[in-house]
Amino acid sequence: MREPARYLFLLLLIALAGCQTPKEVLVDLDRHVPRAPRLHEVLSDDPGELRQVVDLNTRKGAWQRYLLLSPKAPKAAAILFAGGGGEIEISSAGGIRRYGNFLIRSRHEFVANGIAIAITDVPSDKNSLHGLNRYSAWHLKDIEGVVADFGKRVGLPVWLIGTSRGALSAAYGGAYSRVLLAGIVLTASMTEVTDVPFEKIGKGLVVHHRNDECHVTPPHYAKTIAARLGAKPVYFEGGLPPISSACQARAAHGFLGIEPAVVRRISDFIKTN
Repeated sequence: MREPARYLFLLLLIALAGCQTPKEVLVDLDRHVPRAPRLHEVLSDDPGELRQVVDLNTRKGAWQRYLLLSPKAPKAAAILFAGGGGEIEISSAGGIRRYGNFLIRSRHEFVANGIAIAITDVPSDKNSLHGLNRYSAWHLKDIEGVVADFGKRVGLPVWLIGTSRGALSAAYGGAYSRVLLAGIVLTASMTEVTDVPFEKIGKGLVVHHRNDECHVTPPHYAKTIAARLGAKPVYFEGGLPPISSACQARAAHGFLGIEPAVVRRISDFIKTN
């Protein structure tokens, strides 16, 4: 082969390889044969309550940990996605090092309202869910793994509930999951949540605080998000004075002081839909 022709041929191969890279990554994720889950039983004062830490081998070389808390006879089931980078730091004994997030610190409120919950952590091969990680193929694979495993353990359809940046995970999972879902709940949602195709999502609820002063979660935008879901936004007011910055969880952004009322409204919705 002449030199110019060989050069053009190599360029063509490189171009074709580059075009196929995303597809190959997805195929590799789909072909993964997971190892058996690792279970860690967690002690509970209530003998009727189920508590487990579950490690799922969702992808090659990666383990997705989640904490399962369930009342004796749950009426609904939901996966909770924390905001920020999603780092919860769940121990094998069920302890949570970073528990300040609205959904995480309200976990026992959900259980008291008859909801079985799964709290996800950052997978073993990642440091954070910041940036585009919430919209990645590997994050979707982790979500699907938890939905399938958690739903099987509690015997119920699964909802995805996210707050702040965690709402991106709930919306992305709701739009693209190949595992059947009951619906999604978005709280204190970021504006970019509408970047996903909401028409692929079934039932949904949008909850916001009227006095949320975080610049990326303006209260008025909850109407836009709800409209995309074919619903009406649910607004809350009141609570305690903020003890954190506007975009952190110890402020109106995290429903500080009115957590029981917010959780009760969410729980009633998912139990009746």
